[in-house]
Amino acid sequence: MKKLAIISMVAAAVLLIAGAAFAETLVYNPGRSSVEVESGKALGMSFTVIVDGLANEGEIQFVDTVGSGNLPASWIKASPGTARVDPRSPMASTALVIEVPAGTPAGTYAGFVRSNLAGVRQVDPGSGSYVVVNVTEAASCSGPPELAVTSVSPEVIKVPNNKSIDVTVQGSIVNAEGCSRLSADYTLNDEYKAISASGEVVLGANGEFTITVPVMASREGSDTDGRTYSIVFEAENEAAILTKSVDVTVLHSSKNK
Repeated sequence: MKKLAIISMVAAAVLLIAGAAFAETLVYNPGRSSVEVESGKALGMSFTVIVDGLANEGEIQFVDTVGSGNLPASWIKASPGTARVDPRSPMASTALVIEVPAGTPAGTYAGFVRSNLAGVRQVDPGSGSYVVVNVTEAASCSGPPELAVTSVSPEVIKVPNNKSIDVTVQGSIVNAEGCSRLSADYTLNDEYKAISASGEVVLGANGEFTITVPVMASREGSDTDGRTYSIVFEAENEAAILTKSVDVTVLHSSKNK
């Protein structure tokens, strides 16, 4: 009987320890989610962790493990990565960011994202949040950018007074469908090779731009057709490079029309 009582006491102690070991349990919201992400792109989603039965202050590590599936752990990040919780406020949220590397084959990738609670001796991480990522093929770049110049002022400099004058060029550059990369710049070419300039073309929300380029209102006396400045624009995306130029002329004489 004495031996049986000792065994019962040990068993009860084991059960008590086991129950205390997992006093805190992590609950996830959403418990399951499904998203579509293009290969080479990223997507963010709201992610909340609740600590059920939290007795003391701790720090949630939002992404501790990713497993039980084919979802790569390297794709999953949290911003912010941690958050403090306490018994009065046992819930914390973050943005779960799913980054799919370029070249990833289209398909379905899934797994459980589990968090952890630092500062607590033992915590039950729960089953985790089941995340399904449907990867689609990257859209192909359909062609070169569209580049249009709508205004050049002045286009003709009638008074060659040997002074600097600003030429303002306005236009727009719009990327083609399916293209994600776009860069644009300009270069000033002088017929006399005395002046040069270049720079980036900064685009507005709808692709509009305005640049100002200083030139000299001068020309050689023997240059009967006037001095020509060419402003060359170059726009590039994944598919091609497109160039377009506009000319500004310093007339030989103010009498020339």
